[in-house]
Amino acid sequence: SVTAAGLVFTRLISIEDDYRIAVRDQFHNPGGQPALLPAGRLSLGAMRDDRADALGLDILPATGGKGVLNWAKQIPGLFKKQADGNRVPRRLEHAVKEPIDWLAVKNKFFVQILVPDPGAAGFSVLAERALAEGEAQDPARAPKSAQLRALSASADLAPQTLDAGAAAAQS
Repeated sequence: SVTAAGLVFTRLISIEDDYRIAVRDQFHNPGGQPALLPAGRLSLGAMRDDRADALGLDILPATGGKGVLNWAKQIPGLFKKQADGNRVPRRLEHAVKEPIDWLAVKNKFFVQILVPDPGAAGFSVLAERALAEGEAQDPARAPKSAQLRALSASADLAPQTLDAGAAAAQS
């Protein structure tokens, strides 16, 4: 297909060993002028669980020689930072503008791993907390802290310019 910017877009989806799904997007600029490939986002589906310690998010930073970072314990604090007075929001989205090599969303039994190639310019956390008892009927009963109920994440891809006749791939 052809994008609004005139880029030719091709997507190849394949099933690989060990239950892996590979998605490769290719963009080609057949025009005579440079074209902008806008920023993009690759998302993982939400994991849901009512047990407080069952959900997790791990990332591998692309720089600094850091190992795998576990974000699970930081997410309830993000709810507090976005609180309106004493009430924490029901959902939040938090963007981190640090390059990563991969990210993983997991629960006690399953894991989804996203390994963008080349890496990602950053990532976003999307989280939903559990409702407190009676909160659905009276929003004033919103808790002061958050227990995770659902968690998803996305890899944020940087925009890039494609010269005339050039191609770029993301997988």
